[in-house]
Amino acid sequence: MQKIVLIIPYFGKFNSYYNLWLKSCECNETVNWLIFTDQKGKIFSKNNIRVVETSFSAFREIFQSHFDFKISLDMPYKLCDFKPAYGEILQNYIGEYDFWGYCDMDMIFGDIRKFITDDILDSFDKVLKHGHFTLIRNTRAANAFYKMEVPGKHNYKEVFSSPKNYAFDEWGGVSSFLELCGVKQYYAMIYADVNFCYDFFQILHVDIGYTPQVFIWNQGMLFRKYYLEGEVREQEFMYIHLQKRNMKVEFSLSDKVHYFLIGPHRFYIEPYEQYKEDDLTRINPFRMYHKKWLYDTFLYNIKNRIRGRK
Repeated sequence: MQKIVLIIPYFGKFNSYYNLWLKSCECNETVNWLIFTDQKGKIFSKNNIRVVETSFSAFREIFQSHFDFKISLDMPYKLCDFKPAYGEILQNYIGEYDFWGYCDMDMIFGDIRKFITDDILDSFDKVLKHGHFTLIRNTRAANAFYKMEVPGKHNYKEVFSSPKNYAFDEWGGVSSFLELCGVKQYYAMIYADVNFCYDFFQILHVDIGYTPQVFIWNQGMLFRKYYLEGEVREQEFMYIHLQKRNMKVEFSLSDKVHYFLIGPHRFYIEPYEQYKEDDLTRINPFRMYHKKWLYDTFLYNIKNRIRGRK
């Protein structure tokens, strides 16, 4: 079995459900996580989770020492642009692994190995194209993917030396470089990326319009029950990405908790075996736009207008 490690630098307060995220990681016993954080004692190292407590300034110095030009890394959020370079910069921590990668903490994992098999890892140097979860083969050539230069695209020196955010870790960054250069990447809709524009759950690139649904995490597996074409169906995913959602945890996590449900704004526990359409509509009611998305969009438009006047 090929060895995998996911690298997460996280500085500042964790979200309200990081304990549930952690539990979903622990259940993936053959996948490892390497977390760099300034939150002392918040995450305890497990067999598959290693925590390195450090300050953001000390972590930033590791990155600066790797390059012969001045980088711009004044805020933790800018680390998103540096994700594709983790394999080189943090090689001292990951040398034993066949694949390294990066992921977010605003997500809950199901069974990763069920969806990313050794056959897939044998066939591709890069797995998945978006910034919330990506794997890269731990070789010198693959670790240098981020240095590729494509006409009309921002190169890594430009991205790393600018305070702007380029989403270099996502589809428009390294993933598009590789595609233009003919590098094969594995991509399949094995995850549920929730559309943050809407208050209700709508899975990007999967759902068309409004779908009554709920997600269930049960002993390391993640699936949803949803209503479509007159019947309640079930679908398993590798993870759910809850981008920009304020989520409330309505139970105390303990060893006795083997499952929980995920609604648009909460984690909770209730029997779900006999769910019907009315139950799924109750859990995921149709409401239009997500308040945080409206607020962020409003601020974005105001800032653009102010810049346009200068």
